Amino acid sequence: CSEKEAQELAAADMRLSEDQIRLMEKTKYFFVFGGKAAHEGKPVPIRIVDSKGFIKVQRGYAMVAKAKAKDYQKEVKRLWEDMAVYQGEMIAR
Repeated sequence: CSEKEAQELAAADMRLSEDQIRLMEKTKYFFVFGGKAAHEGKPVPIRIVDSKGFIKVQRGYAMVAKAKAKDYQKEVKRLWEDMAVYQGEMIAR
């Protein structure tokens, strides 16, 4: 499917209008759309749509990072820390 079709699918699945979401990342095989409401670098609802038009991942609270395979461990570690929510003596991830 095209990027526009993928955006339509993601918006409908998130129950948002197309102008309320944005393309966060894309590859040859996937489009990653997220809510526009949050600022860059903040968790947002996301949908990952493949090039065939299937929603592969849906999360209500996520961050997106594109990395090369050789750098994925560093990026996962950064996201792990950035997504930590501190509640008193507990850390929720």
